[in-house]
Amino acid sequence: MESNDYKLIKKDYGENMAKLCRTLFSDILERPGLLYSILSSKFAKSRSLYADIVEAHKEFVFKEYIYHFADIETERENITNKTVKELLDEQGYILYECINNEDIAKFKKYYARNEELCTFDDPHRIDNYYIFFIVKKDVDQIKREDFTDPKREDRYSTSVLDLQFDKGERQRVSIKSRYNHRVSNPDAIFSNNLEAIAPGLTAAFHQDYGFNMDSSNQLGFMLYSYIMAHDNKLYKYNYEIRNVHYCPNNIIIDNGEVIDKYSDKSRYTFIDYFILDEQEKKIILYDDRVEDSFVDDLNNITDIKIKNKDDYKEVVLTLDRVRTAIIKLDKNNRIIGYENSSITSLDDKFLNYNKSLKEINLENLEECGRNFLFSNKDLEKMNLPKLKKCGEYLLYSNTALKELDLPNLEECGNWCIGQNHLISEVNLPRLRECGNSFLLRAEKLKKLDVPSLEKCESSFVAMNEKISDLNAPNLVECGDSFLRNNNALTRVNLPKLKKTGQTFILGNTKISEVNLESLEECGTLFLSNNLSLESLNLPKLKKCGNNFLSGNANLSHISAPNLETCQRNFLLNNKELREVELPSLKECGDYFLGWNKNIREVNFPNLESCESNFMSSNLGVRSLNLPKLSHIEEEFFSSNKVMRELNLPNLSFCKGKVFNSHSILKTDDISKIKKVWKDSLVKHIKEVIRYQMSENTYTNQNGRSK
Repeated sequence: MESNDYKLIKKDYGENMAKLCRTLFSDILERPGLLYSILSSKFAKSRSLYADIVEAHKEFVFKEYIYHFADIETERENITNKTVKELLDEQGYILYECINNEDIAKFKKYYARNEELCTFDDPHRIDNYYIFFIVKKDVDQIKREDFTDPKREDRYSTSVLDLQFDKGERQRVSIKSRYNHRVSNPDAIFSNNLEAIAPGLTAAFHQDYGFNMDSSNQLGFMLYSYIMAHDNKLYKYNYEIRNVHYCPNNIIIDNGEVIDKYSDKSRYTFIDYFILDEQEKKIILYDDRVEDSFVDDLNNITDIKIKNKDDYKEVVLTLDRVRTAIIKLDKNNRIIGYENSSITSLDDKFLNYNKSLKEINLENLEECGRNFLFSNKDLEKMNLPKLKKCGEYLLYSNTALKELDLPNLEECGNWCIGQNHLISEVNLPRLRECGNSFLLRAEKLKKLDVPSLEKCESSFVAMNEKISDLNAPNLVECGDSFLRNNNALTRVNLPKLKKTGQTFILGNTKISEVNLESLEECGTLFLSNNLSLESLNLPKLKKCGNNFLSGNANLSHISAPNLETCQRNFLLNNKELREVELPSLKECGDYFLGWNKNIREVNFPNLESCESNFMSSNLGVRSLNLPKLSHIEEEFFSSNKVMRELNLPNLSFCKGKVFNSHSILKTDDISKIKKVWKDSLVKHIKEVIRYQMSENTYTNQNGRSK
């Protein structure tokens, strides 16, 4: 026969929860009223509590938690004689206490863009909480870019932790992740258990600061997406924004306080972090600090219908008596579907915090602002057939979309669709310009057809290893890290490309055919470390950055008839290189053509100046013709022992060791070089003496000691 406790638990928490309690707490159920009293005093009513405990594999911890309050098993505190600073130091942390907002602001530098804590924008947080930051001693070595798949308690998340203690009778603690909302439940790292950071830390905060922490908090039972309010109950929540938690049962936890003024479900329906007021026929935001353009088009609601389906509910809004918007909600009142055919433009931050939307249909949307569905992870179907322009961070966090179909998109901002690993098909026939990190880490994408693309910023489809077919016939300019780390392309055909940034297709070892007939300027590490390219013609190239084509093991021929300037490490370590055609070259940097053992003849008729280590370790050069070169630096043509012909008629200055190890040069050639070297040395000494004399004159005129 069912006990009264069992019936009450079944009514408020569901049948599965009642069965779990009967299994775990059969002896407590022998004491009438005790189990339900403990459960209802520690957990707000929720019919999803059972599933959340089981999915988190916390049945045993839950059992210990309940028994603790039944006085059947007793928790022992960790006792310590060490200070908070000493305990944290042992774990590699430095402790900082914040006295004012200026102190808090100093820690913003540790957080990536769009991952900053709400605390930094809340001037009143310091009035309600004791705020500490603990920072790993090696924090500068823990880089955000190294953690592409954030976990709540990984090394980056826990490298900077914000500890916030209530200013009340009991100091409940919230331990906040460095990722902030990039991970789930970011305000309860280690389940808000200080002992997980350092054993004895709870007692140390008590003895050092007098904090009286609630024993249930010390016990450390916590579930993802649950928050402990000031009434000592755990509440399931859907979203946390600026320390305001929005719960499924029309409850809001505002800085720990339980707000239940919207509990009348016949009037109010929570929709994510919005509130639908059926009586007033409007959708409102509880916190006016939250910016979200979702509500902008939902004015003048004339009718509301809520239809309950098998596993979701449908909210149908009639707008201006003629337009319709349809919102689908899951069992926790999170938005999972949205359809609105009347929207043509959206401002910034549309459903900015939503994570659960799976389908969206905005068939007439033409333009949207930044942060469109910024936090969403679950979107699987998207219909935006008329979208022409979008701001930065479109679908930035999405990891579920497999097909990207935006047939009219012409322009998008930075970091659009920047973390999706599953996209395998893309349709962007009209895209002309895109910002940084477009389709970054689209690891499943094998083919990319962007026939209208003219300009892309840095990290365009970077970190993709599988694209083997690229079509961008109208691309004119690309930023840094274009297709970086791609190792599937074998052919590059970009006939209109004029300018590239740094690390252009860096890391690809298979490209064997390149057409860049319009290229005029390229950045550092252009096509470096390629193993398959044998010949390259760049007829319009005028300027290139450091490490141009360095480490290309099989390149044997290069022609750049209009190249005038190149930086250091130009074609460094290209050991198969035999022919170099650079008739317009005027200036070159350090280590120009260094360690290229197969070049036999060098003819740069317009070269005027070069930096150190010019063609050093070119062991095979026999003929050198540099008729306009007047100035050479150290290690010029060092380690070459087979030079036979030398033409440097305009050489007037040389510095340091030059032609080191040459044994076949004619005596006359060596004598001329020695004379230039001596004249240069004398000239340099005279300049040093003249400078010292001018310094002494300045000192005497200003009355300073000699």
